[in-house]
Order: sequence, then structure tokens, then C-alpha cells
Amino acid sequence: MPDAESKSWLRRRVEKTLVKGLTRAYSTVRVDPGKFLLQLRTAYRLPISGYHGLYSLEMHELDVVADDLIRSGTKLAALEGAGFGLGGLITIFPDLGILSAITLRTIQKLSLVYGFQFNTDHEIAELWMAAASAAGVDISRELLEKEVVNRFVPRVIQRIAARASAEVVEKWAGRMIPVVSSAIGAGLNYWFVRAWGERAKAHFRDRHLQLRRQAHLAALDATSAADSTGSELLAPSVISKKLTIFHCAAVLFDLDGVLVDSTRSVERQWRAWARERGIDEDKVIAIGHGTRAVEVIRAVAPHLDTEAEVRKLESREAEDHDGVAVMPGAIDLLRSIPEGRWGVVTSGTRHLAYARLRLAGIPVPKVMITADDVANGKPHPGPYLKGAELLGVDPKECLVIEDAPAGIRSAHAGGMKAIGLTSSHPASALSEADAVVQKLGQIQIALVGAGKLAINIG
Repeated sequence: MPDAESKSWLRRRVEKTLVKGLTRAYSTVRVDPGKFLLQLRTAYRLPISGYHGLYSLEMHELDVVADDLIRSGTKLAALEGAGFGLGGLITIFPDLGILSAITLRTIQKLSLVYGFQFNTDHEIAELWMAAASAAGVDISRELLEKEVVNRFVPRVIQRIAARASAEVVEKWAGRMIPVVSSAIGAGLNYWFVRAWGERAKAHFRDRHLQLRRQAHLAALDATSAADSTGSELLAPSVISKKLTIFHCAAVLFDLDGVLVDSTRSVERQWRAWARERGIDEDKVIAIGHGTRAVEVIRAVAPHLDTEAEVRKLESREAEDHDGVAVMPGAIDLLRSIPEGRWGVVTSGTRHLAYARLRLAGIPVPKVMITADDVANGKPHPGPYLKGAELLGVDPKECLVIEDAPAGIRSAHAGGMKAIGLTSSHPASALSEADAVVQKLGQIQIALVGAGKLAINIG
């Protein structure tokens, strides 16, 4: 960094003005978190009751608000530049004081949008760490830990001003011409706030995502620990960090392995069928889950009468009740979804699907897509696209809950997101899913604003 002697006169003046403007902004500029929360709920229609709720929204919803705030800040800066941009060099210094306030206010709002408040000294210091990042200055976190906020912030301001003055002088150099149009002043101010806003957004967004990942891993670790000890209790800190990772208009469920625990029956009958026909059992099982029987048989035994084999196999499956039961948590989960907002998409025939639903005590949904209703089964997108069509919902507004890789691929091919349930496959086999759970009880569904469903992974 150049010392004071090697800096140009203009840069020293700009740096001094930035220090003054940022120091004044530190003392006087503060976005009211309560009023801003109300703005998020009313103007942006975010379904939250507090800032913790921001961690329950999809990232693109936060990004839309952040981008709008940056646009608003840049427009305000452009108007200020157009109003004060006449007269050449003499207008630089008032501009920087006002721009410091506009920029800091924008950064504070971005901080709140991504769930970071600034009530405590530590939070205020973190806010100025973000301001430094926005200015392209790397401030050591070790420095933050060693300094009290009243000493830390002025030092950060000095660093920001020293770094930013070089950028400002470069961009504002054209304003030394005595006759400068207001359009140039507006453009320069626009650049200043936009550049800082985009960098601050990236800073807060990265921290927000990091906290989401930490909370999700903590929840998974706690679930694993509870399973290993037989305990159902989770630490309060984990319970409070439920993450809504999806919003949708409707939910489509696979049947076997998701709503009905039939995995043992399915495997038992497929193995018996394979043995009777001299076919490798493991080869059949590898593709049997989540795929229509007609396609499995065509793949492993194309020489057989496929239709006849399917009828025999599924007749035996329908009669095999041993171990077939409703999946834990399925009834409660279905009851939490408004009528007409869910359906079933299964690779089984309609006869088999009805038999399984009756056995499990699950009501037959108004929308149920079976192997009989589509020309191509999973992983083709046809089954889930048909389900979305009958629900009257845009496929992109549907969420799928699946237990098989073929079903997850089918959902993704149809433009839908999918949650994988580890009932028939390990989590590693469901890696293509957008989220993976061990139990349906980890999923909570609630109706939120504008007819949307919020999907919480606990």
C-alpha cells in the first residue's frame, strides 16, 4: 500500500473524505430491523415471523430481494449524482459523504436479508467486516477477536478508505473536467453503490449458506446419534435449526418404499420369480425397485411373454401381505397436506396399488398414476409429468418424495425437485436427490402464503 507521500493529492483528499463520511455513517446510519422485517413481510411477501425464518426460505427468494435492494440503492445514488454532478471537482467530496451513507444503508439491509442482525458489538463488527469485504479489503478475523468494537471499526474504516480511494479516483477522474454532465455523475455514483452492493451480497450469501450447511450436518449427526442410542431426543439447538429447503404447490409420492413399507414383499417376490426362471436374482433386484415390472422383465428376460409374466408376478405381490404396512409418519404427513395438493405416482399396476393402499389404511388420492397409465415408466419423466398435469400444477411447482434412483431421475427429468428416503436404498445410492432423509418424520409440510407449501427438513 502506498504511503501518504506517494499518494496523489486527489487520492489523499478522497481518502480523507471517505473516512469522514464512513465515520459519520457509522454513528448515524442504522436500518431499523423491526421496520425492515415488516417491509420484508409486506412489500416482498416473505412468509416469515422473524429473521430466523429467512433460513427457511429458498435461496433464490433471498437473492431476488437482495438484488432489488441493490437496484434501489444504485438508483438513489444515481439520482444524487445527477443532482450534485454539475460543477466538476468541487462536487466530489459532498458526493462521497452522501454515498457513504447510501452504501452503508444498503449493506445493512443486505445483512438483514440474509439473516444477520447487528444489535451486539460483535454483530456490528461483523457488519463492518462485510463492508470491508465489499470494498475489497481483507480484514483478519483475528483482529476482530482482539479489538473492542469502538477501536475495531475506526481501523476498518481507515483500511476501507485507503483501498477504496484508489478505485474512486480512477472512476471519478473524468469529473476533474470543469464541465461535467449530470449523466456522468449519475453513472459514477451508480457504479460505486452497485459494486459495493454486489460484493456485500456475495459476502452475506456465502455466510448464510455456510450456516445452512452446518445446521443441516448437525441435524444429520444428531439423528444418527439418536438412532444409535435408541433415543428420539434431539438437542434443542438442532431442533431450532430446521431448514425449509423447498417451496412448492403440490407433492407427488412414490408408493412402495415411501407411503407403504413393502420392500421385503417386493424383493421376496422378485427373487422367487427369478429363481423359478433361472435368472440371476441380484441382477433383477438391482433394477427392480422403482421400475415398472414390464420394463424389468424386458431387460432381464426378453424371451418371455412379458404381459403374462407381469400379471403372474403382481398377482402374487398383491397377495403377499407379510411385512407390508404403512410407512411410519406417512399418515401424519398426508394429513398435513391440503386436499387436492398431493398424488401418488407408482411403478406398480393399478390393481397392486389399490391393494397396497387398502392394506396400509391410506386413502386413495384423487390423482394416482400407475404403470397402466403411461407408455414409459421411471426413470422416464412421463409418470411424474402426468401426475402434475392431473393435479393442474406446473411440473416445476411439484416436489417428489422417492426411495429409488429411477424415481429421482424421473422427477428431475420432469423439472421437479426430489427428496430421497433411505427405506430401500442407502443414502449414497440417492445422491442425485436434492435432499435425503432417513424417515418421513423428518419432513414437515405446511401451507404458507399464496397457496404455497413449505417443506421443512428437520
